[in-house]
Amino acid sequence: MQLFVTEKAEVAIKKLFPEESTVIRVRTEYNGGCSVYVIVDLVRDELVESDVVYDKDGIVVLVSDYGKEYLGEKVTIDYGVGFSVRTPNETIVYGLSIAK
Repeated sequence: MQLFVTEKAEVAIKKLFPEESTVIRVRTEYNGGCSVYVIVDLVRDELVESDVVYDKDGIVVLVSDYGKEYLGEKVTIDYGVGFSVRTPNETIVYGLSIAK
């Protein structure tokens, strides 16, 4: 899996958390019921051994094994009105903030 953070997203993350290195997870959760869908959001978190890791200039982004399967081979985190998580085929979520 390739994981990218755009320059706009890097600037926004550093404005939110200027004091230290920041670890952010692209969290994916299965939500069952009559239909199956996955919730995707951004949260501050800690490393798990099986995570995919993006690490650049004090910004660390993590994706779990489950998230890798759902998100695909290439994921980009961008910033506009809020944070967005995109794959080559679609924008999965947009307008996100980072939960602390």
